[in-house]
Amino acid sequence: MTVTPPFLDLRPLIDAGTDPMAFVIDALAPQEAGWSGHLDAPFDPLPLRRLLARMDYSSTAEKIGERHWRIHLVRDGLGRISASTDTEFCLGPAVIGATVTRMQDGAAELDLRGLAPPLPMLAILRVAAHMKPDETIHVVLEREPVMLYPELVEIGWEIICEPTESLPYRYRLGKAQ
Repeated sequence: MTVTPPFLDLRPLIDAGTDPMAFVIDALAPQEAGWSGHLDAPFDPLPLRRLLARMDYSSTAEKIGERHWRIHLVRDGLGRISASTDTEFCLGPAVIGATVTRMQDGAAELDLRGLAPPLPMLAILRVAAHMKPDETIHVVLEREPVMLYPELVEIGWEIICEPTESLPYRYRLGKAQ
């Protein structure tokens, strides 16, 4: 039986620019039914919570303070994601450093270069949550958003790569057809 401390603080990893997804999966995958604990993060990591739900973890998010969320977890086999105790979806530093400009066709372009994972993904999910079905937005990224694809499918949106001759990657975000 592998036992992980019931408390994992992801804030130092995220602040250092490290994506904590693999760390969390490695720590929680071997836990047995009934294990409970919590994660601390600078935002509500909904994509991570969805992944943990597929691993039989139920979760609830609680906003503790500025850039401090506590995600309560229990491996109960149900995989429920309860609503946050604060209805605000906090992006934390994803707003800082993101540049929004208007293109010639009137569409917006969101430049997320320079932001450490998972902040670009969270910013895109936040934008998708507030877009109208007929809107599109162009997104500029430094890497392919592999973890973003299933999250967008789940909410009925898609992100399509626009061909470029070199980096950065350019994508078009819109409602799935």
